[in-house]
Amino acid sequence: KLSETQLRKLYARFREWRGELTLEEMGGRSVRRYAFWRASAVLSEALRGIFLSCMSTVVGDVVKELDYAASQLCQYSKPTGKDGSKRPCTFMQSKGNLEDNIRPLQPMFWCLETALKAKSHDGGK
Repeated sequence: KLSETQLRKLYARFREWRGELTLEEMGGRSVRRYAFWRASAVLSEALRGIFLSCMSTVVGDVVKELDYAASQLCQYSKPTGKDGSKRPCTFMQSKGNLEDNIRPLQPMFWCLETALKAKSHDGGK
């Protein structure tokens, strides 16, 4: 049997394999990002509650993925008014293949969904 501690160590190594998520480097790592989130989703679904501690380590990665997707889909202009308001989002041409760059979102959302379901079925503990 795999203990929760062993799983966390193994998952940390898997995150290292995926690489650091920086906006500058994420486009070139879409295949690894996709593989990471796909495997995370499968593990989350199969291991349920025991995988929740691993999910807590990637919350920041989820935010980075969403920030990157937003940067790929639209570009905000600099604040225009004194109140710091921004003009509406305008669509721009993405560097590289847009579909490939945002492809990791689907398994990431699947991973989050299965983790949240496991948490709710566990009584929210």
